[in-house]
Amino acid sequence: MHRMLTLAALTVLLGTVAPVQAADAPDASSQTPILVGAYAPAPVDAPLVQDARNLTQTRMPALAQVQVDTAYTQVVKGLNVKLICTAMAEGRQQSWKFVVYRDLDGRMELTLAELL
Repeated sequence: MHRMLTLAALTVLLGTVAPVQAADAPDASSQTPILVGAYAPAPVDAPLVQDARNLTQTRMPALAQVQVDTAYTQVVKGLNVKLICTAMAEGRQQSWKFVVYRDLDGRMELTLAELL
């Protein structure tokens, strides 16, 4: 029962889940293999990505004009959202990597902020 609830919660977090094709399937050579637990690209304008960006902006008030250049998600016990961003700080443009963790209850926490 708990496993079904966890799967349902992940489905809500990720939206519709597409089936993953097995690596030994006949036409698998034309597709990029998907590694379980790996980061997958996400649209920068997705609501989850924008929520992560907004949290980052709140936690890092010295950064201005935070713009998401690239985004990725990773299914864990919840969801990691990795953002590669451009922001203004100290009068110059900087590149940052952020990871925001979203638990199964929807709470978000900034777990990594790294100047690139």
